Amino acid sequence: MISKLELEELKSSLNEDTIIVAVSKNHSLEKIRIANSLGLTHFGENRLQELKSKYVDDFNWHFIGHIQTNKIKEIVKYASLIQSVDRENVLNSINKVASKINKIQDILIQVNVLNEEGKSGISLDKLDELINLALRLDNIKLKGLMVIGPTDQDINKTRLVFKKMKELFDYYKDKCDDFKYLSMGMSDDYLEAIKYGSNMIRIGTKIFGNRY
Repeated sequence: MISKLELEELKSSLNEDTIIVAVSKNHSLEKIRIANSLGLTHFGENRLQELKSKYVDDFNWHFIGHIQTNKIKEIVKYASLIQSVDRENVLNSINKVASKINKIQDILIQVNVLNEEGKSGISLDKLDELINLALRLDNIKLKGLMVIGPTDQDINKTRLVFKKMKELFDYYKDKCDDFKYLSMGMSDDYLEAIKYGSNMIRIGTKIFGNRY
C-alpha cells in the first residue's frame, strides 16, 4: 500500500490538474478507505460485482471495464463516470437507463487506436460517428476519451498511441462543450502518458500493491 510520502512523490510527477483514479480491482474497501484518508477520492472498478460490493456514496466511482449490455442498468446506478463506452448499442442503453432514473451520465469513449484483437475500444474509423451520437443523446454527457496502452508495452507503439489520442482529444475538444478528460496511463506507463497530455491516470498496483 502506498504511503503518504510516496503518494506525494507520485503527485509531484504529474500536472496540477491531473486526476488520479485509484484502480481498486481485487482490493478491499478497507484499503480504499486508507487510500481515501491519504487524499484520493476517485476509484476505478472494472467489474460490476466488485463496484456494488464496495460502493459508498463518499467517493467518485469510475467504471473502467468492458461493458456487458445486461449489466448497464446497475453500472449507471453506481458509476459517476463510465470510461469504457465503445459501441452504439451500449451508448443507447446507457442513455435509456439514465433517462429512466433522471440522471445525466458522464462518459468517456474508449478508443482502440491500433485495432488490437481482444481489446475493447472503438476503432478510429468509427469514432466520429459514436461521438456524434453521444452528443445527440439527452442523458449522456461526453467528457472525453480513454485508451489503454498497447498490450505488448512496446514503448514506440505506446508513444504512437498516446500521441494519436492527444491529437484526437484536441480535435474534439473544440467541437464538444463538455470535453474535459483524456484518460490514459496506468502504473507502467503513466509518466509517458503525462508527457503526451493525459490529465487522468488509472493507477492500481502503484497505489494498492500487487493483487492477490
